[in-house]
Amino acid sequence: MEDRAIFHRLPDRQNAALEDEEQFCFIHLTMQEFFAARHLVNNMNETELRNFRKLQQINFNFVNFSSCHLTTVDCSPLVNVIKNVQQISHLDLNHNNIDPFDCFEICKLFKCKESQLSWLNLKNNQVTDEAAKYLIEAINNNNCQLRMLSLI
Repeated sequence: MEDRAIFHRLPDRQNAALEDEEQFCFIHLTMQEFFAARHLVNNMNETELRNFRKLQQINFNFVNFSSCHLTTVDCSPLVNVIKNVQQISHLDLNHNNIDPFDCFEICKLFKCKESQLSWLNLKNNQVTDEAAKYLIEAINNNNCQLRMLSLI
């Protein structure tokens, strides 16, 4: 993994009592990013890694979070990420734990001028009358691009 530019190896430190111990310095990676990168490097061959890298150049527009057990804690960060990836047009949130507060957060995507979200699946969630009010308000917004909404 040293030669993958994921982290930088520091010079070995001499310790008389112990053997030389490799030291590493992570460069701008959270632990989650590190383990994700480590998983990719350990489980993919060079061709698969090249293809994975090319995914960034593809017009990525569909996000599937079906059955991911998303909760209120997850929805706000998810909305912020999707706001920043403007080409996402399809979002599948089928079979999660989405409640009215989460719907309120998701509705922010429809009010965002840059959002291209045109397809949303909220089947098998806790979409109540209160959540429906948030959805109606967002759909009536002039910036809303939504063309298909699945609730049941």
